[in-house]
Amino acid sequence: MTRKILIVDDQPCIRELLSEELASEGYRVATAGDAESVTGHLRFSQPDLVVLDLYLDGLEGVGVLRDIKRQNIQSAGHYLYRLRQLPGSHHGF
Repeated sequence: MTRKILIVDDQPCIRELLSEELASEGYRVATAGDAESVTGHLRFSQPDLVVLDLYLDGLEGVGVLRDIKRQNIQSAGHYLYRLRQLPGSHHGF
């Protein structure tokens, strides 16, 4: 059975890069560019993993998680959060 992954990021280049890499490894990949389309993807495609950008434009990724919980959507069992560099922060750890 092919595993399904949903990539949620408002930057098209990030969605494309992750999607191509994961698809080349044999995963079925769906993408969403905004918070509003996430719940539809979760209801209909039921991914095994969601890669979620916590700094989406509009509604932040944390807000997406709240909406999922509030709407009682049966979603993926696993989430991977992607943090982008915040403005004014330094590179490295």
